[in-house]
Amino acid sequence: MGAGVTVVNNLSQMVASFPTLIQESGVVSHSLLKLLACTNTLGRLASGLLSDRLAARVSRTTFTVYCIVGMAFGQVFLFTMGESSPLFGLFCGVFVVGWMFGSLFWAIPTLTMELFGAKHFGVNRGLVGLSPALGGYVMSTLLAGKVYSANSGEDNNCVAGGACYRTAWMANTVLVLVAVGLSSNLARRHARKTLVHSR
Repeated sequence: MGAGVTVVNNLSQMVASFPTLIQESGVVSHSLLKLLACTNTLGRLASGLLSDRLAARVSRTTFTVYCIVGMAFGQVFLFTMGESSPLFGLFCGVFVVGWMFGSLFWAIPTLTMELFGAKHFGVNRGLVGLSPALGGYVMSTLLAGKVYSANSGEDNNCVAGGACYRTAWMANTVLVLVAVGLSSNLARRHARKTLVHSR
């Protein structure tokens, strides 16, 4: 979740960091913000529908793993975007991250219910719901903020293009891949537990 919050919080600075986009940075930022909002909404809607359709073959925990893998792809788009055509990388990265961010927001309450049951759902949902706040603070405020500041000039503005955030995107990619591994382990454990109870 923190990887998505990083994009949400830093989108206008990401655009302004590319010298080739400075002239139209306001228009580009506004367009990317609209794209992020739309894909976030569509991700929430489509993921619920798709998860219901696949429920007989793919558990909700496994479906969530796929959503986290998608978030990793979005971070890779941002990490590898070229300096010559940053708009394409920004567009692809924001599209994928927005969609997966919405998908994960949809998945959290459903997954909490499936893993922990209805008893104490409010408390469990509240605790699990802290993930965007904690992840956003660590990955966006601490990590991305420090990376941006380290690449900024005396005026605290970075115009080095992808270099302004590249280390943050790389770290986010690694952290999201760690989340993929942990979630995959959770999905396997949940599948074994479900199999035992069904016997």
